[in-house]
Amino acid sequence: MPVLDSLDQAAKHVEGMEKVRNQLLDVLRTEGLSPIEATGEKFDPYKHEALMMVESDEDEEGTVAEEVQRGYALNSKVIRFSKVLVSKKP
Repeated sequence: MPVLDSLDQAAKHVEGMEKVRNQLLDVLRTEGLSPIEATGEKFDPYKHEALMMVESDEDEEGTVAEEVQRGYALNSKVIRFSKVLVSKKP
């Protein structure tokens, strides 16, 4: 039971941190910051940094299979590329 209690407490903190993160993102959006969409998108070297290719039967070749680190744009100019894994056929 103590482990379950600890997990319950940790979950409360996660929810709180998520709320703070969302509030910060809202403020930054008003200043022109926007997250770059990545997962499921066609790989774009102007927005994405490919860390590696991963084999996938499910994803179309050349699409972002997974986002490792989110990228951001400021007033439509990329200030940090999304670090991604790109799909390829097996």
